[in-house]
Amino acid sequence: MKKSFQAAGFGNAVGGLRPIEMTNRKRVLAKVSTKLPYNRKGVYQITHPVQLDASTVGLFVNIRADRSDAPDFEMGTDFCITRDPDFRHLEGFVPVIRNEGNKHPVSGKNFLMVAYPAFPAFVPLGALLPDGTPHPYAGTGFCLTVRLGRPCDADGSSGAGYTNPLKDEVLNDVLISQLSWDGKELTITGSERKIFAEFAGELSFAGTPFAGIVPVGVDLLIGGIHALPGEKLGRAGVSRWQNENGKWKEKSFTPVGAPGSYEPSLIRDTDGSLLFTLRTAAGEWYPALQTSAEGMADSANIRDLRVWRSEDEGKHWSLCIQKKNVCNGCPVSIARTLDGTPVLLTNRRADFTATGKAMFHGSIREQLVAWPLNALRNDVLPEILLRNAVTEFGTGFYDGGWYMDHPIGEVVRLGDHQWHSIVCHRNMEIAEGGAGKAMTPFTGAYIEELRGGEIIREPWLFSSPQL
Repeated sequence: MKKSFQAAGFGNAVGGLRPIEMTNRKRVLAKVSTKLPYNRKGVYQITHPVQLDASTVGLFVNIRADRSDAPDFEMGTDFCITRDPDFRHLEGFVPVIRNEGNKHPVSGKNFLMVAYPAFPAFVPLGALLPDGTPHPYAGTGFCLTVRLGRPCDADGSSGAGYTNPLKDEVLNDVLISQLSWDGKELTITGSERKIFAEFAGELSFAGTPFAGIVPVGVDLLIGGIHALPGEKLGRAGVSRWQNENGKWKEKSFTPVGAPGSYEPSLIRDTDGSLLFTLRTAAGEWYPALQTSAEGMADSANIRDLRVWRSEDEGKHWSLCIQKKNVCNGCPVSIARTLDGTPVLLTNRRADFTATGKAMFHGSIREQLVAWPLNALRNDVLPEILLRNAVTEFGTGFYDGGWYMDHPIGEVVRLGDHQWHSIVCHRNMEIAEGGAGKAMTPFTGAYIEELRGGEIIREPWLFSSPQL
């Protein structure tokens, strides 16, 4: 099955429309085959793709605990590679990170460090700079993993209750892992742990990016979330990373969103400017937002699609699109098609599930949609329905609704020596995370492709089109 929408090239407000189709495939990953701690079983979910060389894509796939009695009970991340344009042949599965037990440094209580999805950023092996010279850091990169400490039993299990820690016992950190790729094997060359308050000088680290890696010279731009000095809540923005003496380090952070904003993503547009979006926090979900007047005021935009633009490589940003009351407050990212059309990927606005169940709006994620940007980048074109979990899979096995969400788009080059605009997303039934239910036949990681048009502005340059 394929769905179509119309794309518009930058700088042409009327013409330049081209049809785009999206594939509709079966899941590519489900049950976890690598070893997991504490005799738990897991299921593959959120996928972050990254270009490793001119024909190889690495997939960093997060693992959620199967039959979990708590929501968002993650178990780490696995890595695999593919050169297959249809993403049916995946190989080289290895663990990147796993949950691990720890002792709280003050109270001495047992804590389980729950590893959330690892976000990778990478300079592909064989990549060139815009002037055609070899990129000095080709074949290297890094990944960021947030770990949230949760009280646990002595054996690391959550039988004592998977609960949030007391206010004075918060134990959260981020792991910065240095990566290298030699064409055959991914190596973690070193890891550094930082508690939130130690990250980026006086900035307090508050989360990881959602999607998007943009090279700027020899540096990399990615999304970032930091609390500014004197603030308690993180803001979504853009971080610049540089390689110093063989290690990637964050050198600067430019805030874009209000306190509480999170899950940032960015792309480079066809004219060279940068486009950015984020997810807006909801006071109903985050009581801490009430400590910030700016954050609470911004939460009124939770149903809006917003895009910011920068014309100076991320130093300054201005809001260029705000489409009111069209989305659900669900995960949203910005991606691009091969011909350069930016698209916002998210869930369709709804107040009830297909079975008529009323839920908080951010919890209704049964339909995955795209909102292409118009030619002038000052509005969005009509929404296109990409996938409908209820139409495809029925109302579910547990009558709680589906989570077809966390769409992450990237333009990648595969073994056919062609560029592909892919969209990774997960699918699960809500009852799988929190009600102890087993995974369904449709639960897992999915990788689709937006097809149409020829490549404009390749994300990376390589020495030969056949490498």
